[in-house]
Amino acid sequence: MKFMLVVTFCSFLTGECPVQFYDDTIYEDWSSCMKEGINKSQGLIDGMEKDVINKLQVAPKFMCYETKVDLV
Repeated sequence: MKFMLVVTFCSFLTGECPVQFYDDTIYEDWSSCMKEGINKSQGLIDGMEKDVINKLQVAPKFMCYETKVDLV
């Protein structure tokens, strides 16, 4: 099985999740997708302004979805 990573940013204040990041990389297994989900989430949240994170109580969440299609 192969997997595609989707990272979503949610506001724990409003409950909304308006921002999604789709990684066009296809991961060969669940483990590599999960590990990259942690890395990408960290990198993306590091790129956000502290005031925005605090004001909206922003947090990333991510999921690896099974895919049968190789994206190129």
